[in-house]
Amino acid sequence: MSPRAPGAALALALLPAMGFTLTPLEAAAAPVAPAAAAPSTEDAEALVTPVSLGRADAPLVLSMWAQQEYSHLAAREDMASIFHRIFAEWVRAHPDVRVDISVMPALELHKAKLMMAAANGRLPDVASIDSFWMPLFKPGEQVQSLDADWPAEDRADFLPFTIKTLSDPAGHVYGVWHGTDCRVLYYRKDLVPKPPETWDEVIETASRIARERKISGYLFNAGRWEGSVFDHLPMFWGQGGELVDEKGAPVFGLGENRERMIRVLSFMRRAVESGASPPSVLANNDYQQLSSAAIAGDAAMFLGGSWQLRELEPSLSKEEFEKWEIAPIPQKDRGVVSTGAGGWIWVTFAQDARKRRAAVDLIRFIESRDNVGAISFAA
Repeated sequence: MSPRAPGAALALALLPAMGFTLTPLEAAAAPVAPAAAAPSTEDAEALVTPVSLGRADAPLVLSMWAQQEYSHLAAREDMASIFHRIFAEWVRAHPDVRVDISVMPALELHKAKLMMAAANGRLPDVASIDSFWMPLFKPGEQVQSLDADWPAEDRADFLPFTIKTLSDPAGHVYGVWHGTDCRVLYYRKDLVPKPPETWDEVIETASRIARERKISGYLFNAGRWEGSVFDHLPMFWGQGGELVDEKGAPVFGLGENRERMIRVLSFMRRAVESGASPPSVLANNDYQQLSSAAIAGDAAMFLGGSWQLRELEPSLSKEEFEKWEIAPIPQKDRGVVSTGAGGWIWVTFAQDARKRRAAVDLIRFIESRDNVGAISFAA
C-alpha cells in the first residue's frame, strides 16, 4: 500500500486502532500527469511489452528492475492493467526515452542480484528495493539523491517517516516510498471468537484447537531469515526493549534487553513444545507458507503481514474468507500494542544526469496522486 494512498487503507487504517498516531497527509501538489489522451489499445501494446517500455529507437535508454506484482506483469489482472496504462502514458509523453524493464525474482534472490550488480558496477538506473536494504548502497556513489528532481512541496505529501527514514543527516533524500505494511495476528472467527491478547492466551487457545481439531493452532515464521526476526520484534518492543542505544550501538543482548529478548524466544519455544504450533514452523521462511496453510484450512491463527489478506481473498470462497479477521499482535502483558511497519521504495542508481532526471520523473509519475489512488484501490 502506498504511504500516500487515499484508498486501500488496510495497514495504515490498522495503525491508529493499534495505538499509533500518524501525521495527516499535507495537501501539496503531486507531479502533474501529462495532458495526453489515453493511449489506444494498439498504441499501448506497441509501447509496453514484457521487456521494454517506449520506442525501440529512443535515444535515451534506462534500465529498470521492478517487482512483478508492482508492474505491468503482475499476476493479478487489475494491477497489471493499471501499470500497463501508467507506463503507456509516461512513454507517450517521453518519446525520447526507452525503459528496458526486468522483473526481479523472490525476495532474497532480488537482494543477492542487486549486491552482485553493485560489486560489478552494473546497478540499474531505476529499482524497487526493500527499504531496509538502503544502507547496503553508498550514497552518492551508488544510490543517488533525489533532491534536485523531487520538489519539496511534493515530498510534503508523503508521511513524514517515509522521508526521514530515507534521508541522510544532511537532509538529502534517496528514495520514494511506494508500499507500506504492518504485522498483525490473523485468526479464524469461527474457531477463535475472541483473539488472544497475551502469549499465555495464544498457548491456551491454540493448543486446545490443535488437540480438538487436528489442525495448526498458531503458525509463525521461525526459519533463518529476516522475516522471522522482524515479525517478532514487536513482542520485544512491547516489553520496552531497545535494539540499539542513542549512539547506535547494539544493546539488545545486554541487561534488561537481553531478558526481554529471551522471553520472546521462550514464548516461541513454548508454542512448539505445548503443541500450539507444529515443529514445522522452524522451517518457515516465507509468508506464502502461512497463507497456504490458511487457504488449506490447516491454521486457526498465524502471525503475518497485512498484505496477506489479498492472498487469502481470491483463494477462498466468500464464506471461508469472511471467517478470517485481523487483530494486534499478542504480547507478554495485556493492554500492550506493538507492531512493525515495513515497506518498499523506488531508488535511482543512475550516474548520468539525463538518466537520473528521467528516472526520477518516471518514479514521480508512477507515484503521482491519481496513479497511487488507482494502484492502492487494486492493491
